[in-house]
Amino acid sequence: MEKKFSSELINCLFNNTTITAENVKDFGEFIAITAVKKALIYSGDYLFELYAGLVHDVYDYKDASENYSIGYDIAQTAICFLCEHLGKGLEEEFEIDKHGRSIEIRQACYKKVYKFIDQYRNHIHNTKSLEELSVNEEPSVEIFKEENKKEYVDCDVVIEKMELNDKLKETLNCYREGMKFVEIAKYLAVNLSTVWRRRIQLQKIYNKKIGIYGN
Repeated sequence: MEKKFSSELINCLFNNTTITAENVKDFGEFIAITAVKKALIYSGDYLFELYAGLVHDVYDYKDASENYSIGYDIAQTAICFLCEHLGKGLEEEFEIDKHGRSIEIRQACYKKVYKFIDQYRNHIHNTKSLEELSVNEEPSVEIFKEENKKEYVDCDVVIEKMELNDKLKETLNCYREGMKFVEIAKYLAVNLSTVWRRRIQLQKIYNKKIGIYGN
């Protein structure tokens, strides 16, 4: 593996070096790698694949036909941001934050990169592939608690009173047809986390609007 980032380059990054077309790519890649490496400490394995792809794209030789990884999107984010400030110094003021403190261009670039990382981390945390969940695996939260004194209430009347939007209604109809959690996600072509959020929302709406029937 080639030693891409020399001590001279790193020293330039932490001084008021002018951003140029010649150094902007190296600056952006270095900021991306150091940001992801730091985020790894607090994120467990969530970002490891992202980090590995980024390091491979930056350090290793890539054939012309080889695609860049999602990790390199972070470097691209940093590079594009810095390209907007060509001819300026890294320590020049970018903006004043809400506390009245001056934010340098370099700091603002790191901030933008960390925002990208957070969005990726949240996506991974809230998404689970259909292959990871068996058809029979189902969350243990019930939408409706069946009680004898509620059985006389017509189901369609209850649903009408819930005033559901189309997405919630189609999800509930899937449950009424006896479909399982994974089956619903496949049928509606949505993430498992989306089905889960809709299920919780259905439960809250039911408890709020239909709870009077339990009295």
